[in-house]
Amino acid sequence: MTIRRITMKIGDGEEQDVTALFDKPEHERSAADWLRITVSKVERLEEERGELSDDIKDVFKAAKSAGLDTSIIKTVIKRRKLGSGAVAEAEALLKVYEDAIVLQREFDFGQRAEAFGANDVRH
Repeated sequence: MTIRRITMKIGDGEEQDVTALFDKPEHERSAADWLRITVSKVERLEEERGELSDDIKDVFKAAKSAGLDTSIIKTVIKRRKLGSGAVAEAEALLKVYEDAIVLQREFDFGQRAEAFGANDVRH
């Protein structure tokens, strides 16, 4: 079994090995220990997130160079995360909003036409 060393940089100093803090039982850890552990974990996760973000950008770049529309791919991914029920609900709500906009435009157009006497029929 490989033991992973956990290090963290404290202030502007060098990185320090904090692996021993994880070996202590939780009830023996001080507030300072918890703080160091928390900071170390968050920094490590942020670094991993940055690396993953770069990997995702590379995948989208390759997809774009292959002629794929990356905005559509992102929409597909988003919909897959939501699930079919949530997608159907979002589409229904989108339809309601779009219909409301169309009706408002038609109403506005009708009012402008009346203001200019377009409905007056004079022979």
